[in-house]
Amino acid sequence: MTPQHWSIKKTRGVHWLVSPEGRRMIYTSVQCVGPKHGSKVAGAPAYDGIASAGGTLLGWVEKTESRLKAWGLKGLGAWNHRLWRYRDVPYTECLNIWKSLNDSHGLKGIFDADWATQAENLIRPQIEELRDAPSLVGWFLDNEIPWGLWWFDAYFNDRKPGDLNRRAVLAFLHRRYRTIGRLNAAWGTSIRSWADLASRRKLPAPQDEARRDRVAFLSIVARKFFSTTCRIVRSCDAHRPILGVRYAGFPLPVVVAAQKGHTDVVSVNLYIAEGVFPVEEATRAHRLSGGQPVWVTEFSWHAPWDNRSGDRNTIGFGSRVRLQSSRGRAYERFVTGGASLPFVIGFDWFQWCDESPKGRGGDGEDVNFGLVDIHDRPYEGLVARIARANRALERVHARSGSWKLRVPKTDPLPFFAAPPLHALPASAGRAAVPLGTGGAELRGLRFRPSPDPAPKTIPVRASVGWSPRELRVVVDVRDAVRTVETAKPRRSIEWFWMTDAVELLLRTGTEDAEALDAKSVKIWAVPDGEGRGRPYVGAIRNHVRVAGAASGARVRQSRIPGGYRMEFRVAAATLQPGPFRPFQVLRFNLLVEDCEKVLEVCWSSHQGEWTTEKPKTWGRLALVP
Repeated sequence: MTPQHWSIKKTRGVHWLVSPEGRRMIYTSVQCVGPKHGSKVAGAPAYDGIASAGGTLLGWVEKTESRLKAWGLKGLGAWNHRLWRYRDVPYTECLNIWKSLNDSHGLKGIFDADWATQAENLIRPQIEELRDAPSLVGWFLDNEIPWGLWWFDAYFNDRKPGDLNRRAVLAFLHRRYRTIGRLNAAWGTSIRSWADLASRRKLPAPQDEARRDRVAFLSIVARKFFSTTCRIVRSCDAHRPILGVRYAGFPLPVVVAAQKGHTDVVSVNLYIAEGVFPVEEATRAHRLSGGQPVWVTEFSWHAPWDNRSGDRNTIGFGSRVRLQSSRGRAYERFVTGGASLPFVIGFDWFQWCDESPKGRGGDGEDVNFGLVDIHDRPYEGLVARIARANRALERVHARSGSWKLRVPKTDPLPFFAAPPLHALPASAGRAAVPLGTGGAELRGLRFRPSPDPAPKTIPVRASVGWSPRELRVVVDVRDAVRTVETAKPRRSIEWFWMTDAVELLLRTGTEDAEALDAKSVKIWAVPDGEGRGRPYVGAIRNHVRVAGAASGARVRQSRIPGGYRMEFRVAAATLQPGPFRPFQVLRFNLLVEDCEKVLEVCWSSHQGEWTTEKPKTWGRLALVP
């Protein structure tokens, strides 16, 4: 008799996960559930559930199962202790296909002749071991594969002439352009012939002009990945659903579209500080994949300044909140919003317990992710909110059949008329120039939405002015306690994980560019903590990360009562050839991060809208005479 398996069904326009017994559900779960979690530092405090359960593994298992039921969690997500394979609690498994295949170039090139064989050698034994496991819901293909436009270059650069991945790039370009002249016209290059291109060590593809080629090539790679891996998985287990690939946030549309006809679910890991479910992005993924349901396979909020484990989030995630109580509010808002869509079928919280304050093994991550702390004590406010939200989810979801996407009207991007700079008074030593001298106050600053309560007043003021030679932006930040970490911005500035910072985003031209391009400049400055020395200044210019004078900006830091001031002077030459002109319009945004208060102030858009990557979210700055 063929065993019954979990399945996905659509009833009256609503998608459900269905158990072998026929029970329809939205799957709510938690992952990384094990009796002990270690640390990279020997002897450091870390989660030990067995010790808290009287010293027996069975005691911990029974207590954990009781908690899961009380909190409305249907089962487990991925990455759990093997013991759960012998219990009745539902769980999922990740096959880790591509991220287990590596060579000197990183992920093994998908055009390698043995790629499918090696993938099957990984897949088949994992599935054969668990094929008859009654509690296994389905298979994830992988987790957070770094789908990127840079693969186009990586499949060519520094590879041997006969490398099949390099040859795939050349064949793709030949099909796309037919003649070398057409390729040169598109890229603005002067390649002599196809043979000349094939002989080069690196692909001479410019960042902006070849963007469409990079997108199209990524689509080919993604389609090959999904068709190959899903064919192998189906040959090993024809019944269980293939639950997607656990994207790290929604990727480019061509990647999601490549799932169509192969997987059963679009799965995605989402860390969203605002706690608002991304309706438009999820709807797009559902449609691009041919109508597959969406499953959120990681989501969480953590409070690095308010937890019982001593975690400080030195390896950061975007879903930080200031208060422990905000984690529960965010959970309830997020899952209720997702369950209101007829095609969302699952939510997997990351993770069961807090990580060691000295960092977990491997990468040293030290985040307050847990439903329980390292002493196995639940965060009562969090789990109470989780239980309340989960009790209502299936009623909410059952009513979603008549749902239609209603895109809310968005406010127009802000506009600011920047006046010309007047002669600035001489300043001695560290004396600050009065805010607004030679410019005008930038109106419309606002807080980023957050599950935390909003302060009564915005602690930031700014002024903007211009001359033919430079743009001047002065930012006053009322912040008596500054958290400063300059090592992080040297490596990654996208979220300022654990440091205060001020960021300017600038671009010539008024068009709505989808991504950062050669016209876009990102400049950030990190205070030194005392407001006395030089700030750390970095920038991204023409796709290159630079620091100091190479940023194209001079930034002076000074102290003000209860905080600090950053005075930016951005040379016209940083943005364009020639001086700024009267009536010229720039794209512009301002972001101010206060790490310790988990607070962001912005002008046109905040980080959660991917302002640092999408100039179309930046407002307009008119240089008036």
